[in-house]
Amino acid sequence: MNTQSSSAQNKPLIGLNLDFFPGGNKATAPLLQGDAKYPTPPLYPQHAINYNYVQAIEAAGGTPILIPHVDAIQTYVAMVDGFVFSGGMIDLAPEIYGETANTPTLYKQEQRTQFDIALMQAALKSQ
Repeated sequence: MNTQSSSAQNKPLIGLNLDFFPGGNKATAPLLQGDAKYPTPPLYPQHAINYNYVQAIEAAGGTPILIPHVDAIQTYVAMVDGFVFSGGMIDLAPEIYGETANTPTLYKQEQRTQFDIALMQAALKSQ
């Protein structure tokens, strides 16, 4: 990661991973069927993040940099001073950590999972 703050105000640049919703008119998991808490999934692909994460980074003195899922992981690692890996509505596939699913409400999203793992591995290697 960047050893110098790139901000003109010397605020650290903090990369923030995003949820990814592939789009389509049909929910792909029971929790995403649409209600007051979890609205119906978007028709078109999109990235999203709870704004509280952005506010928390700013309140801690950082500048949030939103990290979309594109083939630029090494660029992201080089440009930021650190990362916040947010949670979200996406569940990690239990197979990743040697377990099996035990609930029908699991919402796995392959693109986000693979991107987050690759980003975290690259960030850890840069130390």
